[in-house]
Amino acid sequence: MKSVGDPGWAGNAVRLRRLDESAEARDVTTVRLDTVSRSATCDHAALMDSWKEQGIVGRASQGRVYPRDGQGFLDELPYAYRSAYLWAEPAAKVDLSA
Repeated sequence: MKSVGDPGWAGNAVRLRRLDESAEARDVTTVRLDTVSRSATCDHAALMDSWKEQGIVGRASQGRVYPRDGQGFLDELPYAYRSAYLWAEPAAKVDLSA
C-alpha cells in the first residue's frame, strides 16, 4: 500500500463529498481515471469545465494540475478539497458500490 502523498496514493477514483443542510455527507461526484486517455473524468459537467480551464492547486510542491494530468490530478484532489463542508476522499476510503 502506498503512503499518503506518494504518486498514485489516491488510487484510480476519488469521491468529492459535501455536507448537506442536515449535516449529512452527500456525494457531489466521483472522479475516475479513464483507462484509455489516462486523464481524470467525472459526470459533473460544471466541475469538469472549471478544472479543465483553471485546474486545481493541492500541495504547493505539485503546482497547478488539470484533469489531463490523470493520476497526478487524482492525487491532488484530497489536498485541494479539504474543508469541513466540501472534501475529497480516495476511493480506498469509501465504498464505490453504492
